[in-house]
Amino acid sequence: GYSARQTVAAYAEYDRSVWAQELAMTPAQKLELLEFVRWNERPENRFYHYDYFRDNCSTRVRDALDRALGGQIRAQLDSIATGTTYRWHTRRLTEENIPMYVGMDIVLGPNGDVPITAWEEAFLPMSLRDYIQPLLVATPDGVPEPLVAGVSQLFTASRSPEAAAPANRLPLFLIVGVLLGGVLAFSAAPTRGSRLRRIGGAMLGSAWSAIAGLIGTVMLLSWMLTDHFFMYANENLFQLSPLSLVLAVMLPGLMLSGRRAMLAWKVSAVIAALSVLGLVLQLLPGLDQVNGEVIALALPVHLGVAWGAGRVARAGTGVA
Repeated sequence: GYSARQTVAAYAEYDRSVWAQELAMTPAQKLELLEFVRWNERPENRFYHYDYFRDNCSTRVRDALDRALGGQIRAQLDSIATGTTYRWHTRRLTEENIPMYVGMDIVLGPNGDVPITAWEEAFLPMSLRDYIQPLLVATPDGVPEPLVAGVSQLFTASRSPEAAAPANRLPLFLIVGVLLGGVLAFSAAPTRGSRLRRIGGAMLGSAWSAIAGLIGTVMLLSWMLTDHFFMYANENLFQLSPLSLVLAVMLPGLMLSGRRAMLAWKVSAVIAALSVLGLVLQLLPGLDQVNGEVIALALPVHLGVAWGAGRVARAGTGVA
């Protein structure tokens, strides 16, 4: 355990606002909570399998309070629909950090798009604070009374407040995807200076394929070999396939000398076809992963690589 004073000081040092809520619990409930906390801090109990959505520092507080109150918190919050999802909150809270935003959005699978209740949304400390504030709990004589007896703000941060809702970044992802795909397609055009463009296209296409393939491999292995529940059955595997690693090795030889050109073109065509299939499958019921931004980025690039590879392959075989 850590002292409250040290904890508040640490949050203040990181410029994070801190509130204190005084809970109107009975002596028996306070004792129940205290005994559980003491049991939980024992060396054999203090470590747990962290889950960033379902078992984290906020849900642990929620569950301990609910346990001491005989399940009254969950009984009320679990029936409240929020209209949000884990992905919705993840996008909202990471939108100022683009690398983290993109990375989290890619690896988060369809389980992150299931609507959540207020109980589940309490994985966020601020949501737990807000949902606890108006709750009524039964006293020993059965009379409902407010759980929160008082609240005070211990530290006020100077940072900007968190976004109320995630921004729509689909147009930005589409613009980047179209531009990158266009550059890769143009690099294979047989005009003056085409060799230099092919070298640049080979480097760019190989880098893209290596990144896409590595991400796809991580997603596939996380699904098959780990218990990262929120990375299971990720439909972004259609957009970022491990097969791209093969293409990353083949592209430099294709663009520079035309070696094995037809095979490289076929591999790139298969990758592009998988990307198109991933878009089409969005129309089917049951495939509800929110991955429009990833499709908008990856599909134009895969099409650009396939078109460019096909152009070089046809030129190498004497076909116009």
